[in-house]
Amino acid sequence: MILLLFTLVIASLGVGGLYYIHQYKERRSEDPAYTLTTIIQSSTQKGGLKTDYLAELMQLSVDDPINIFHLDLEELSQALLKSPVIRTVELKRAPPNSLFVYYEVRTPKAYLADFQNTGLDEKGVLIPL
Repeated sequence: MILLLFTLVIASLGVGGLYYIHQYKERRSEDPAYTLTTIIQSSTQKGGLKTDYLAELMQLSVDDPINIFHLDLEELSQALLKSPVIRTVELKRAPPNSLFVYYEVRTPKAYLADFQNTGLDEKGVLIPL
């Protein structure tokens, strides 16, 4: 009998804990304090790319505020990788209101004489200069 009561208490605590976590995540995703306001970037290239360029690639705008917990980081990473300038990217949420973007910039290993302001990286990808 005591074993059954102990099992019920432990199970109730587990379910209650899961419910609390779910409610916490739900409240956080609706809290205006977690609205994205800042993009923090770090790059392999000195100076890096303009933050406006990164925001445009990810289709983020001040006119359309979004909660950082509603961001699909995988989708945003894929959007950034479509740029011929970016080789790799890593995104992280930085609560309460920031997104951290670390990316590696492609560096030209050769310049094309037939094209103006165009280079090739070591994998043969065309890079605008």
